[in-house]
Amino acid sequence: MGETYTAARPRASTQIVFGAFLVAVITAAAWLAVHLYATDARREHEREVMRNTPPGAFRRLLRPAELAELSTPMQLDTKWLDGATKEQGLFQRFGSGDKVVVYAVVPPNGCHADALEVLRNVATKHQGQVRVTALLLGSKAASKIGMGCAGYIINGVRAYTYEAEDGAKRTAIFEGKPEQDWTEQELEQAVEAALKASAPRERSTESDQG
Repeated sequence: MGETYTAARPRASTQIVFGAFLVAVITAAAWLAVHLYATDARREHEREVMRNTPPGAFRRLLRPAELAELSTPMQLDTKWLDGATKEQGLFQRFGSGDKVVVYAVVPPNGCHADALEVLRNVATKHQGQVRVTALLLGSKAASKIGMGCAGYIINGVRAYTYEAEDGAKRTAIFEGKPEQDWTEQELEQAVEAALKASAPRERSTESDQG
């Protein structure tokens, strides 16, 4: 009895060691597979971001639900915003008309001065069609919009998707600093596109009245 018991112990120990080794190998193989998959997914994400990024800019890649939200017109208290005073956070107001209404939320440090100048030029070019209201970031007026960072809302929308000259489909998100998720050129293009989009609706209305 004692000899049989003594001979069985090494076999049991060997099986335990082998089992532990096999589990370790399987765990390592699974970790490697997950790591390689994550690496490939990250690289594909980076390639997609690069395809969606103009030269010299930074661009994040949005999930479809995020893009849909940014492309859906916001419900704004336009009457209150259009009557906002300097004490409530009004920074600048220029242009006139209702075809394209832009609300800008900007910091007071001047880093959005060039973007505001672009909007001023567009409003001057299309007199009576483009109206811009710039509000100070952190003010009561800016809080009415619900944006916690600088940004631009064009006819209630914060995103602009277009086809670039190289054929790539790109989306500018008008939040944060210029040259990150948007450029000043894209800001101008978005306003021009909004003007063109309003023209067919006007012709259709005139046709219905006639």
